[in-house]
Amino acid sequence: MFGQQPSGPFADGLVFYFRGIEAGNVVDESLYKNHGTLIATAHFVGEGVDFDGNSDYIDFGDPDALTFGDGSSDTPFTIVGRVFLRDATDFPILDKLKDVGAGEAEYYFGTNGSDGLRFNIFDNVVSARIARDSSATFTARQNTWICFAGTYDGSGSNTGIKLYADGLLLADTDNNAGAYTAMENLSISAITGATLLDGGSATFGNGIMSHLIVYRRRLSAGEIAELSRNPDLPMQEEPIWQLFSPAAPAAGQVILITKAEQEYGLMLPWLMSEWLYPNPIQ
Repeated sequence: MFGQQPSGPFADGLVFYFRGIEAGNVVDESLYKNHGTLIATAHFVGEGVDFDGNSDYIDFGDPDALTFGDGSSDTPFTIVGRVFLRDATDFPILDKLKDVGAGEAEYYFGTNGSDGLRFNIFDNVVSARIARDSSATFTARQNTWICFAGTYDGSGSNTGIKLYADGLLLADTDNNAGAYTAMENLSISAITGATLLDGGSATFGNGIMSHLIVYRRRLSAGEIAELSRNPDLPMQEEPIWQLFSPAAPAAGQVILITKAEQEYGLMLPWLMSEWLYPNPIQ
């Protein structure tokens, strides 16, 4: 249900959640509500937001919830993005970049110029970063849906970065530079679909994004696999009521009601019809 609060184990540490539902602009359904703005001709299609590869992107502003370091130490975090790549080259899933050469950068997660998956985490020092690039490329996966994920354990080491595609851990290589200490909290917008660098330099992704999920913790390999199979898990509540009907034509059938559905009044119509005997689920 759209509008409910995240719940269950996949709500733990959730700081951003978009699942492709059109609601004017891009709605963050996490408790942080860092909604995004569609820029240029970016628009909703059947399963998400479409980017044309020329000028489209989503701007989420500069919320503290999407920064994961204080200049001294880092916080573990995870980014998950389900995308349909019309072009596997340089598709930015989520980044906070302004001027990498001047040290104005926090992170980049998305595909690179060789069609592989890249996760760069920057220090506010010229060219300092820890980074991993996947050995695999995704050129052959163009025009298909892929669920990418990157996790970082906050250790300050590139060995703490893991890359995944469709729930599978990817072999990767180092892409480090400089002496990394920690990410800084800079005044840089979080962007999906583009990297916007000072001086007019920009890269735009060509494809569709259905889900963007960010956690302030490192998800396990098992959790990544589960999210890849079902990226709606953070919004799927366990039921708290069981309704049983003794009457025809639904005799013997059972309906399960979640807390959100109860609060939205969706339980009442069933109680007013032939559905009787609500039993709380312990």
